Amino acid sequence: MTQNQHEARTVDGGHWAGEIEAAAEARVLPLLTPPAPKRQAIADAKEESTGLDEGDADSRELAAIYDGYLTQLTGRN
Repeated sequence: MTQNQHEARTVDGGHWAGEIEAAAEARVLPLLTPPAPKRQAIADAKEESTGLDEGDADSRELAAIYDGYLTQLTGRN
């Protein structure tokens, strides 16, 4: 499981992060970390036919998060 479109600085974001973490723990499901923040970067990359790693700082940060997910899923470093 992963938290997508997470808004860490909002009350709602904090609430749902806790709910998702509790649900994953109760069901003994892995939760990929960190949560993926809500960003426009994916739509922009799609429109521009570029990779997230080729965009601005926000895009590159999101690319690093997704790369980390792959590492967590495959167990490779």
